[in-house]
Amino acid sequence: MSREAVQFQTWTEFLLEVYSVETLDPNSNPLRSGPGEEFPQTGSTESLELRVLAIQGSWAKVEGVDANEASLPTGWIRWRDDGQLLIDYSLLS
Repeated sequence: MSREAVQFQTWTEFLLEVYSVETLDPNSNPLRSGPGEEFPQTGSTESLELRVLAIQGSWAKVEGVDANEASLPTGWIRWRDDGQLLIDYSLLS
């Protein structure tokens, strides 16, 4: 494989391009009103497919989407902790 055939992407760039993400443990990673544990919970991430809108450190601003592309709740989730992913991602709809 040639060097030109490979492209490096940071996690931030990658997550902004995937179709959706889901939290691995919705109970310990709920939607929050801001990027941090100190912000109040605004909802559950259980059974939600989430589209990443922005990344701030270990936190991702997300918006829920359904099959009809209707908007659902928006908030912040932790996407990594100490180098470990706390989310799963889907490349395809």
